[in-house]
Amino acid sequence: DYMEGIGHRGCSRTLSHLLNSGVSAMSSWKNIQYLGGLIKEDKSLLPKKLQLVGDEISIRLRTTKKKGTNKHEIYGLLLHELRPQGTPLAFGITDRRTAEDWKVIFENMKSRGLETITLLVRDGAKAIEEAARSVLGVEHVQQCVFHTKKSIIDDLKRAKNKGEITKHYYKKIRSLVKEIFDLTDKEKIQKKILELNSYSFEYAEKLEAK
Repeated sequence: DYMEGIGHRGCSRTLSHLLNSGVSAMSSWKNIQYLGGLIKEDKSLLPKKLQLVGDEISIRLRTTKKKGTNKHEIYGLLLHELRPQGTPLAFGITDRRTAEDWKVIFENMKSRGLETITLLVRDGAKAIEEAARSVLGVEHVQQCVFHTKKSIIDDLKRAKNKGEITKHYYKKIRSLVKEIFDLTDKEKIQKKILELNSYSFEYAEKLEAK
């Protein structure tokens, strides 16, 4: 009941095909206890320096037995190049999302020639950064735009539900946040940020006046 990751570079198969092949292999297992490491270790060479994006993909499995159906959740750990349609460089399947699991992925990349990650873009999980720094040189780390926007909007929603901000304020700020993250022009972004700050200060003053 052990599965070693999938390493691939320049592979013509899509990520969904890789996941499907992994899920198909696991569907025949009687028990799923721990999955980790690499299915077929990739030995293709990598540049000494790379900009990378780390993603975690949730995969839900169901195994049917005489006593009933068991549900399992496993995760695909993916590293790909930081550019539009970046090439997947390493992939692993695990039932956890710890730094130890990510270390296996980074150690595979190190064995293929990678020495330094000049920029690592991650979601909210800090395990990716912890693992990368323990194996390779890491110059810069930042949270991805999608997860940054989601985090801000989630915080606003929690504040609204707790009654800390009004429904009108929540809608206005959420709208401005979405606009800011959708823009690409620097000047337009700065103007929208000033608008957001101005509206927030006005709202704060109204609260203090009450």
